[in-house]
Formats: sequence, structure tokens, C-alpha cells
Amino acid sequence: MLTVPPRFTKQLAETTLTLPVGCSTAVEVPFAASPPPKVTWSLNGGKLPDPKRFKTDTISAMTSLTIAKVVRKDAGKYTVVVENEHGKCELAVTLVVLGKTNYIQLHRRNTNGIKAKLAVLLARLSSSPGIRKLNTCVDILESL
Repeated sequence: MLTVPPRFTKQLAETTLTLPVGCSTAVEVPFAASPPPKVTWSLNGGKLPDPKRFKTDTISAMTSLTIAKVVRKDAGKYTVVVENEHGKCELAVTLVVLGKTNYIQLHRRNTNGIKAKLAVLLARLSSSPGIRKLNTCVDILESL
């Protein structure tokens, strides 16, 4: 049997995500490991909150974290640890959540500016390997 210490097979294009309140996101992280590893996701070193909005999934060579409808309290450092008896690797992704107050203030000051920033964010998310955006962000952009 081939033994492979855990390692990530693709570098994430973005390790900091900035989302407005209400958006949903998924972080996908490809890895290699043999025998199959234990995969653990955490937020700021503790358990993930609200199992109704947070979903982790791991298949043979990919792990993902999906967060539905982010709220301000979801901001922080998300860490995934992939570990087997031959070693471990870990990766951190920081989530910044723009609250409704910040979002509305930006919107009132410069509608075109916030539209442009969200358009750039959506373009980055949709073209970044390892990270895919969900439709909620598009809905926010179109509602401006």
C-alpha cells in the first residue's frame, strides 16, 4: 500500500474572503494523502458554529466548507487540518464580513463604487480555483 503524508495539491488563489452579510460561500481544498486522512475544520481554533449554516464535506481528494448566509459573527480564521499517521498539513482562510451598516454606508456614499467592488469580488470568486461563489452574492449585486 502506498503511503503519502497529507499535502495540499493546489494553492488557493485567495486566502482572505470578504463578503457582505447574507452571502453564501464555499471553500474547496484539494489534497493528497494515503491512507485516508482525518479532516478537521475549525473557526478561530474552536468548533464551527451553527451546524444548520455550516457544512463540511470530504471526499477522496477534496474537502470543502460551505457557509450559508454569513453573519458578522462568522468572521475570523478558518483552519482545515488534514492528518494521517504519516503527517499533517493545515491551511487557514480568513473571512471578513461586511455588516449591513458598513454596506449601507458605502452604498449611500458611492453606489457605483460598491457595485464595482462587488463586481471585482464576484469575478475573483468565480475565477479562483478552490473557491466558488454561490448565487446569493449575485443577487446582492443585482439589487443595487
